[in-house]
Amino acid sequence: MTGILIFTAGRDDAFEDYQKSVQDGHSFSQLEPHLSDSDMSAISDYYEDGVAHFWGTSVDDKWQKVQQGDIALIYRDGKYIARAQVVHRAESLSLAEEIWNVEGNPWDEESPWRYLTFVTDVTEIHVGADEFNQLVDYEPSYRPQGFTRVADHRIERLEEDWESVETAIAELTETGEKKHKIDEDDTGEDPVEFVDELVSASKSGDGKEFEELVAEAFSRLGFEASWIEGGGDTDVEITKPIHAIVEAKSRSSTAGVAQLPATQIANHRDKRGAEVGIVVARHFPPSSVNVATENDLVTITVEHLVRLLELRNQYGIPPEVLAEILSEPGQVQDDRIDEVIEHIQSRVDSMETVLLVVRALAKADGSVQGSSAIRMILLGMGTGNTTPGEKEIQQAIELLSHPSLALVQSTENDYRLVTDAGNAIETLQSLDGVIEEAISENG
Repeated sequence: MTGILIFTAGRDDAFEDYQKSVQDGHSFSQLEPHLSDSDMSAISDYYEDGVAHFWGTSVDDKWQKVQQGDIALIYRDGKYIARAQVVHRAESLSLAEEIWNVEGNPWDEESPWRYLTFVTDVTEIHVGADEFNQLVDYEPSYRPQGFTRVADHRIERLEEDWESVETAIAELTETGEKKHKIDEDDTGEDPVEFVDELVSASKSGDGKEFEELVAEAFSRLGFEASWIEGGGDTDVEITKPIHAIVEAKSRSSTAGVAQLPATQIANHRDKRGAEVGIVVARHFPPSSVNVATENDLVTITVEHLVRLLELRNQYGIPPEVLAEILSEPGQVQDDRIDEVIEHIQSRVDSMETVLLVVRALAKADGSVQGSSAIRMILLGMGTGNTTPGEKEIQQAIELLSHPSLALVQSTENDYRLVTDAGNAIETLQSLDGVIEEAISENG
């Protein structure tokens, strides 16, 4: 959940500190003696010019809650004058003592703004305090004092009212990106028609349309996905079951993405704290694939994305399985698609066993003592070489007797089907689309 921080720069010396440390920034050479190697390595991902921008506070309890990706607003004299995005936190008393006026710290002379919040994308804005108060439901007379973090319950209400915190702040400040969550339940368009639109947009050169369709494609794959509109950020953010960013590149040329800005895309990934960076395009020449792989990015053509959509639509593949093949740097090719198909086959084989166990219990028309007895019934039904082993039968019994299904009553080693075979199969159909293929294979 994206948070909102407030840096106050009301006093003249505080405003000077804001100009010096947030607007202008400090060189890495000044920071290196005071920060750990891990902190320096982290911030180097965000400041290509070797100049870091940050704010300090002595209010550690609020600072501890700051997260990468939070939005920071700078307040002065009844209005908000700038916004920025949080990229890192670090603690350094010695750095605070070197760059800021220790004696001027009104909060804690023993801890002069030692808790540092690093930010990027510092942008000037003009927003009255009353406008912000109305947005987050503060009292009209509210004025921030010191380092402030907007409470979570107010953030949750913003997300309900505005779809996302990013969209709410973008509307308020007329800057930055808007974040639109794509709900899989709202993607009601026919899958074939959607694929046609996706393929067409990948060739049109209309980046905005393609970005939104790519976001919807990942939502259709079962991911929790949002389209990032505007700003200089990434195009799509996935938050579940993996945290990833997706760049969508529409090209009218058949040459595809001739020059991939891999470093910039990797920075977008790191800026949002994502583990994975994915690029979707109509075609990738070898040079683009190589530079993407060197930057630990994943490339996937629209053709292969469409193939995953088809498999998901037909077999209901869980997004966790798809996440595995989309998390390994390099190009998604036929071998990775084959991994998904192998998973499907494994599920089909398992469901075949479940169906056979249902039919065996139905034929018994009563309790059956153990998996070995079920296997004997199946052999008597003429299943022959297709008869599953006792281990596979036991796994099927565990599924059928699970409280979410409750199709089999299980008491120690005694099993009984609590409904007829037709009702059991109908229940299983709602659980897993693969059941249809298993039914066809079992007659």
